[in-house]
Amino acid sequence: MEKVRCTDFSMTPKRNPLPREGTLLALDPGERRVGVAVCDATQAVARPLATLERRPLRRLLRDLDGLLDEHQVTGLVIGLPLLESGERGKQAQRAQSLAFQLRERWPDLPQELWDERWSSAEADEALEQASRPEREAGRDAAAAAVILQSYLDARATE
Repeated sequence: MEKVRCTDFSMTPKRNPLPREGTLLALDPGERRVGVAVCDATQAVARPLATLERRPLRRLLRDLDGLLDEHQVTGLVIGLPLLESGERGKQAQRAQSLAFQLRERWPDLPQELWDERWSSAEADEALEQASRPEREAGRDAAAAAVILQSYLDARATE
């Protein structure tokens, strides 16, 4: 299935394109947790990094502050869970709301929303060999890695 770059939505104006070099951080925002993944500075390979609690927001922002500093992040890729039809539902609206909050917190950090349909299913396939507790703990971060790798692969072919 073709992935969709989502920065053209009127709710998410593209201010700065994501840099082609440097570390990117990807977020898979869920209702309770946010999966986090990171790529290498050459933007070739994504890997799961962490799973953070979404609430309270100030704790999520503090945790993200630490990861942004630790990994010297140059841009954010935020998963946008579009419906199978490509339309935005409640989950996509929540992801866009989080994107706005992140933009307010870090206005100079480029970000892009990326179609993340089926990223959790792909992550589940990748985690099939792990034990159940490992799968549960790593599912959100693995989904973020799927999102980021999809983004990196799409950009590599541009």
